[in-house]
Amino acid sequence: MRALRKRDGEEQSVLVHRESARLDQLENRIRTRDADDPEKMERRLRALAKLRAALP
Repeated sequence: MRALRKRDGEEQSVLVHRESARLDQLENRIRTRDADDPEKMERRLRALAKLRAALP
């Protein structure tokens, strides 16, 4: 996240888009892997939401 903030303009935009796509993939993996454990899934999804909120 710090690396994203140090970038400017178009480069930052590209990196944010890439990171957002990576987080989307991570969300899909979490939902698939933890489908049988709702508590674990919810905990991981909350952590993922914090990562998304930290994106510039």
